[in-house]
Amino acid sequence: MRLRQTATPVAKPEKRKRLSTFIVWGLFLLALASCVALVALSTLQSRPPVTKTRLLLNPRDVDIHLLSGNTCNNWSSQHSYAIGLGSLITTSLNTFSTFMVHDKTNYNINEPSSSGKTLTIEFVNQRHYRAQQCFMSVKVVDNADGSTMMDKRYFVTSDNQLSIQNDLLSSLSEALKQPWPARMQEMLKQYQPSQSIALTHFYQAHQLLMNGDVDSLGKASSLLADVNKQSPDFTYAWAEKALVTYCAILSSRWMRNSSPIFTAK
Repeated sequence: MRLRQTATPVAKPEKRKRLSTFIVWGLFLLALASCVALVALSTLQSRPPVTKTRLLLNPRDVDIHLLSGNTCNNWSSQHSYAIGLGSLITTSLNTFSTFMVHDKTNYNINEPSSSGKTLTIEFVNQRHYRAQQCFMSVKVVDNADGSTMMDKRYFVTSDNQLSIQNDLLSSLSEALKQPWPARMQEMLKQYQPSQSIALTHFYQAHQLLMNGDVDSLGKASSLLADVNKQSPDFTYAWAEKALVTYCAILSSRWMRNSSPIFTAK
């Protein structure tokens, strides 16, 4: 008897199975990539459009900022001195120049501004001759291109604050390309007490006056009395003393009228 030889089957089903598995995985990965791409695209499109709110800048407007910090010794007097400088610059330029200065030294809200320039005062600790010393950094930045127009650094002591004030105003005039008019120079001369410590006490008293409470007004009056003794030619100190006295009288009258009165039955 002859045995019938059977042919070995071709492995086509196995190849088709591998091909179908490859196609399924390929479609799965393609779908996964498409899903990730759609999620990323929707995330990018959901972001609000970034608008440059500082495009329309006024080159004649200046913001003055005092960066908060408590890293230096005698921070209270230095803080008053910086606020006093900011107030002096603001009053001088707004009165005698075409610049519009916005004093934000006591303004803690950070919001977009259309000012073309920013003057920043900051007290920083820096190593100087193997010792840590506190410096007052004053910078003027052009907000149009971010360039630095002025960068000054002063080591503040009790007897050089007047010279620092004079140098700062002179440097600011050069940075802004704004010569100070004669009337402004005359006004600045009246901020030249014979002793530098008198300027320190004057700015401290001015800051206390801004507080407005009875205790602060009493301290301001005492400081200004010392200033008037130290520099009797300091006209603004006499005017400030009169203002403090008037505010103290009003404050005491208000407290007396608003205090409860108890009558015995």
